[in-house]
Amino acid sequence: MPDYTRLDRINEIPINIAYALLKNDNIFKCLKYNTKNALELEISQDDKLLLINQDDNDNKRVFFQPFNSDVVSDQRSELRFYVFEINPEENMLSEIYIAFEIIVFNDLWLLDNGKQRPLVMLNEIFKTLNGANVNGIGVIKTQNRYPCRIAKYNNNYTGYSLIMKTRLV
Repeated sequence: MPDYTRLDRINEIPINIAYALLKNDNIFKCLKYNTKNALELEISQDDKLLLINQDDNDNKRVFFQPFNSDVVSDQRSELRFYVFEINPEENMLSEIYIAFEIIVFNDLWLLDNGKQRPLVMLNEIFKTLNGANVNGIGVIKTQNRYPCRIAKYNNNYTGYSLIMKTRLV
């Protein structure tokens, strides 16, 4: 009997990406602190875990679903990632595209030293994930099917969207 595509581990993708990103302090500093000196401030592992906690809480800044412009009303930054597209291939393998949305309140874009918060976050995502073998997911890498581009989420929020891919059994 031939093997057919199954997606038994698809729900592991968002949380395992979140755990991989925990290694990167700068992403979480950009999410936690709304100040221009965000990159100079300290952040603890507990602070980072609170930002990814998927329970309803006021501190959550990492979400596993697309942006909803009706949800956000305060000035903040968010990182969202989720399964964007699934392309089943032969046997049990599937090519999985993962969307990342970097969402920043327009007045929070600028950081010290001329850096831009969403570009810092974008670069740190590349540094942390591109080519990384993420537990339970496989190697995540860039792709050329979908370009990385600026995204206007609503009148108050602008950022970048990025799509990466992996292969999942």
